[in-house]
Amino acid sequence: MKLFDYSFLKDYPVSQKNYRNLRLLYITEERLSFWKETYPATLKKFSAVRIYKDILSTHNIEHIPADRDRTRALLDGTAEPRTEDEHKVLGQRDAILFCEELKTRKRLVPEDFLELHRRLMTRHDMNGGKYRSHDRPHNGYGTATTIQNPASKLEVKYVLSSFCKTYNDAFDDSSIDGLLLALCATLDFFSVSPFNNGNGRMYRLLLNLFLGRAGITVQTYVPLEKFILQHLDNHFKALESSTDGWAGNSEGYRFFIEDIIHNLGHCCIYINQSLPPISAGKLSKSERVGYIAMNAPSDFSIDYISERAPDVSSLSINNQLRNMIDMGMIEKIGNNRGTVYRVVRRGE
Repeated sequence: MKLFDYSFLKDYPVSQKNYRNLRLLYITEERLSFWKETYPATLKKFSAVRIYKDILSTHNIEHIPADRDRTRALLDGTAEPRTEDEHKVLGQRDAILFCEELKTRKRLVPEDFLELHRRLMTRHDMNGGKYRSHDRPHNGYGTATTIQNPASKLEVKYVLSSFCKTYNDAFDDSSIDGLLLALCATLDFFSVSPFNNGNGRMYRLLLNLFLGRAGITVQTYVPLEKFILQHLDNHFKALESSTDGWAGNSEGYRFFIEDIIHNLGHCCIYINQSLPPISAGKLSKSERVGYIAMNAPSDFSIDYISERAPDVSSLSINNQLRNMIDMGMIEKIGNNRGTVYRVVRRGE
């Protein structure tokens, strides 16, 4: 039976590649503390959009059809589910919200994971919240391939209980880094694959949960699963490399750790493009539009601005961009759907 041990994380080496992204992550978390006080309504909007985009992304990963407009209407409560796939949207929403509740629990127990799975699956699968009944779990498209050596159906209950105890003890150990523990625990849960179906969606839900319990919050406001989807081949390779030999208690976590830290780095870049540094103080909505535009890495569209300023109306964005054109700060290129804007580089 798989033995869990996170004591190696006490002296886990940080590569130069990870160091850059980790530094950005911790700087971003410090800024988020300021942004939460300065822009509470804005971050609330970011959080709502994140749920919508995470659901679209995880369903895309799993090859579950999800129409954007219908998904938005289901989440807004202006539509009722018509199909099994639409019930999956609401199940994913329910599971995401339950993860927020689990973040505050002092210790996690197997029943928490069963309840999370029940909320994820119960709208469309009668086996939601039940342990795996056979030895070959279906992990779906979201795991690239079925785990080669998962815990047997007879071991699952005991393995998950052992996992919870080891995770809780490590979580309480101040000498173990919470972020690294979150990533290793996510991989271990994935490798157990305790359910007949839904293991792919579950491990990504738990990734957000474990990160949140470790004090990492950027993924609450930026859709981490969107960046996993954008780099899906690399993610699958990391999963396969890190789970090779898992049943033999080898420590192959490095590939998965590097992959998730890399994607967290993309989350940090996104939120830093959206909100100003602490030194700028509190900006008005129009000033934030100006900040986003002037710090765009290349030519940008109105969609680029609206994604990063979800609390600002299209009318306000257009008005501010026109003002910036009149002031000679940016120029407009093209018309209609092909329109982009470019920052004017003075002195070039």
